[in-house]
Amino acid sequence: MTDDRVREGLGCLSLALVLLLSGCGLGQAAVPPTVVHGIPTATSLPATAPPPTAIPAPTVTPTLAPTATPTETPTPSPVLLLPDLLAIPPQTAYIAFVGDQRYLRFDTSFGNVGDGPLRILGEKEPENEIVRAIQTLFTARGERQTEEIGEFIFHPGHEHWHLKAFARYELWSNPEEGPQEMLMVGEKVSFCMFDNIPYDLTLPNAPQERVFEECEEDIQGVSVGWADVYTADLAGQALNITGYPDGRYQIRITLNPADYIIERTLDNNETAITVELAGNMVEILEG
Repeated sequence: MTDDRVREGLGCLSLALVLLLSGCGLGQAAVPPTVVHGIPTATSLPATAPPPTAIPAPTVTPTLAPTATPTETPTPSPVLLLPDLLAIPPQTAYIAFVGDQRYLRFDTSFGNVGDGPLRILGEKEPENEIVRAIQTLFTARGERQTEEIGEFIFHPGHEHWHLKAFARYELWSNPEEGPQEMLMVGEKVSFCMFDNIPYDLTLPNAPQERVFEECEEDIQGVSVGWADVYTADLAGQALNITGYPDGRYQIRITLNPADYIIERTLDNNETAITVELAGNMVEILEG
C-alpha cells in the first residue's frame, strides 16, 4: 500500500516536472523546418530584418553647351554694269538703183541705255589671221570681266574694222493686210561702233564727253547715253527689192540677233517701220 502511493506520488511528481519543463520551452522537441520545393517557408526563415530597398540615383541629363553655328563667308557677287542696246527706228529711207537692181536704203541707229559701256577690245592672232572681239564688263566697284563675243573684220566698203554679224535686216509684208509674211532676210550686217551722237546724257553713268571717238581694231564701243548712227548711204544699209511691186512693206531691224553681246535685256533690240513704195519714191508711214 505504501509502495503504490509512493509510485503514484513519484509519477505525479514526474508528470509535474515534465509539464513544468514544457512551459519553459525546454521539453519540446525540435521541429524541422517546412520546405516547399526545396525553398524554406517563412515559418522556417530566421527573423532577420529585410535588406534595405535600394533607391535609384536620379538620372541627370547633362546640359550641352550650345554649338556655335559656323559663319559662312559670303561669296562676292559683284553687280555687273551691263550695256543695253536700244534699236532706234529709221528716220530716212529712199530708193537707189544700181544698173537694173532696185534697192531700198535706210539708216540704222542704236543707243546704249544700260548701266555700263559697250566696250570691245580686239586681240590679234597672227597665226590665224583673225582679230578676236573681247567684251569688257565692269562692276560698280571697278572690277573687270571679259568675254569673247566674236571677231573683228576689215570692211573694205567702210575701210575700217567691224564687229561681225551685229545686225539683221528683214523685209515683211504690209502689217495692215492680215497675217504678215517675211519676204526677205538680208545678210547679217557688221558694225564699227563709237560715240557718234548724244542720246540721253541724263542717264546714270553717262559721260558728258565722248569716250569712244573712233572705231579701230584694238578698241571700239558705245558709252552709256550715247548713240551710233549708220546713215542710209553706207555700204550694207539696203535691201534688194528688185522685182517687188509697189505697195506697203515693213522693214524690221534686229540688233545683236545671235545674242553674243552681253547686255541687260534683248527686249528693246528690235524696231520696225512701215514704208510705202511708189516707183523711186519711199514714204515712211506713221505708226
